[in-house]
Amino acid sequence: MPTASSSTASRRRLLTTPVVGLALLLALGLTGCGGGGENDATVPRASTSPTTRSAVVAGPTVSTPAPEPTTPLPTLPPGDPGDGPSVPEDTSDVEEPAGAALTTVPAGALLDAKTTGEVLGGSWTSSAAPADSCAAPRPTRAVASRSTTLTGAGGTVVENVSTYDGTAGATAISNLAKRLRGCGWTQEAEPPLGAHSAELSRKGSAGVERVVVVESEGVAVTVIGRGQVAANSDDWSAIVDVAIGTSCLAAPDGCH
Repeated sequence: MPTASSSTASRRRLLTTPVVGLALLLALGLTGCGGGGENDATVPRASTSPTTRSAVVAGPTVSTPAPEPTTPLPTLPPGDPGDGPSVPEDTSDVEEPAGAALTTVPAGALLDAKTTGEVLGGSWTSSAAPADSCAAPRPTRAVASRSTTLTGAGGTVVENVSTYDGTAGATAISNLAKRLRGCGWTQEAEPPLGAHSAELSRKGSAGVERVVVVESEGVAVTVIGRGQVAANSDDWSAIVDVAIGTSCLAAPDGCH
């Protein structure tokens, strides 16, 4: 016959068995929930395969139009003057047209006694020149004309300065030389001072006589020498040079 203690132990076993089973069931249930939680949190990663990257990076293709062909500029043939750099034309030997001739020859355009004495030495005086003649020639048809005579121990110098327009001066020089050849003067073979000049000489009562006539810039200068001044070539060249130099005062533009 069971006792009270055995009866109590049996009831304790019956109560303990369901509790253990319940604990096992709870433990399994929690484990199942935990596993489901991990599966639910897993997020699939994006594919990084080359195909996928190419699809992401590659965009619409933009085509660049090819440059249109250009027509080459025409070139000059070899040796054409326009093929090289332009060079300014040299006009250094081209004379500009002279202005109108002076209607009055300044006194300073001729030799004076002081200047003649400085060039030839000694004392010289000035006086009026004789009229145009074979002994004291001068060109004709001038716009203006002035003459003088200088006398000293070295002989006599007669000078004339005349003005002309255009080419009339050159023509007057040529006509004067022709006229002198007709009255006993001998013309030198070569012009002494360019194309528009002439030098002639002859034997006179006082010895050799010389005449030089030259035209430049519308001014004609005639210098006649007698005596020592004509016989001495250095004196003659010196006085002619000075006479031509001072005559520039009769030019349209003056001395320059």
